[in-house]
Amino acid sequence: MSTNNQHILLITTENKPGVLNKIASLCRRRRYNVESITAGTSNEPNVTHITLVLSGLRQDRIQQIVNQINKIVEIISVEPVNQKEVIDKELILAVLDNQQILKKIKAVSKHSIDIKLLNNIKNKPMVQITGEGIEIEHLLSTLNLKKDIIKMARGGLVALKI
Repeated sequence: MSTNNQHILLITTENKPGVLNKIASLCRRRRYNVESITAGTSNEPNVTHITLVLSGLRQDRIQQIVNQINKIVEIISVEPVNQKEVIDKELILAVLDNQQILKKIKAVSKHSIDIKLLNNIKNKPMVQITGEGIEIEHLLSTLNLKKDIIKMARGGLVALKI
């Protein structure tokens, strides 16, 4: 999911109600384009890990965003990272038009993409695709999203610093 025009922020917060809403509201008020935002518990009790991917911003605005997010009381840390500093994964669930599309996906997929057939109803395969964000983007660019995929849900990028 990360390209040159996208910026990844790794945010650690107290696990309290409303924190994700505060971050999303700040992005809305400041007109930041959110590509994805994922949140989940971490290995530490009462701590949430958030991966925020923003696009359409100049590099000089990133420190301003970090400072604004850090003003939220429940924030423990905010760290802007680049693609080379993280391991990232994204999840897609998709219903494909036919078995040929599944074969096409497997043919163009790199070794870093995992494809699992979850179900096959009326010859419409439902698949789970996981991989690095940039590889997922490449895979999707090879497909005709309106014709090849009947339904799709993307889970958003999850990243950890190396």
